[in-house]
Amino acid sequence: MGALVAFVLYLFQVIVHVAGIGMNISSYHEAKGSLKKLFEILMEDEESKTEVNEEVSLPFNNIQLKNINFSYNKKDNIIRNLSLDIHRGEVLALIGESGAGKSTIINLLERFCAPDSGDMLIDTISYKNISPKTWRRGFSLVSQDPSLFDGTIKENIQYANPEATDEEVIFAAKQASAHDFIMKLDDGYDSDIGEYGNFLSGGQKQRIAIARAFLRKSSFVLLDEYTSNVDSDTEQELIKAVSQLRGEMGFVIIAHRLSTVKGADKIAVIKNGELEDMGTHEELMKRNDYYVRVIKEQTNKGNDDLDEMQR
Repeated sequence: MGALVAFVLYLFQVIVHVAGIGMNISSYHEAKGSLKKLFEILMEDEESKTEVNEEVSLPFNNIQLKNINFSYNKKDNIIRNLSLDIHRGEVLALIGESGAGKSTIINLLERFCAPDSGDMLIDTISYKNISPKTWRRGFSLVSQDPSLFDGTIKENIQYANPEATDEEVIFAAKQASAHDFIMKLDDGYDSDIGEYGNFLSGGQKQRIAIARAFLRKSSFVLLDEYTSNVDSDTEQELIKAVSQLRGEMGFVIIAHRLSTVKGADKIAVIKNGELEDMGTHEELMKRNDYYVRVIKEQTNKGNDDLDEMQR
């Protein structure tokens, strides 16, 4: 009996250490993966330290993309010979299937990446002669998954402009259809939203991010599926806000919903990284079969609805 008890105790000691070896191997591989990502960031080329061109001043009035080619792996082009003119005071909608290159265009406009060839110009001045900091002052970005911070609603909106007054914060929130739900919270604009905005719904977070973009008063606002997490009533309010602000700002919108793109001044159909066609909704519905098919697939409209839209 004594030998059996001793054997079992020793066996458990061996099992614990053997299991520990497995856990250490797992931790090693996790650390290896994390270090790989960390060194990728550390080894990334530093952004260009180009001096600010004195001729560039806010507000920016025009953006030109000229014969842009871009690939993430330097092999397979995501963007192919793309040329676009974007004007402040207009709404440009980008539409196309997943993987067509729409989000990459937004990344290029924000200068999160640089084109492999071609040129990007602000008011006829190349991006090569404008520092990234100066360039980005003219843009606000609202992504599909907005970044919010632990703090109050006021602090998150005011992040775009720390010197903004309470009245300006409230006005921006009203433009983004956020004021009503904010006032229903116990502490109003002083309500804590939790880490990453966990105390808010997806639609509420989206409206806070849009209010922040409006408060910044940039020359151009980039909206990536900005109505994807809101109900139809709020969507119409946001579309109305964009329409009202188009005189002060330019908007570049990635959207799939017909109601979002229909009122745009120009709709660019992106297919396989190329600009296949551009025009108003009515023009594209008459001449572009690909646009009609995309609208049908992504809005789940039947043939009868499409006929009605064409009429």
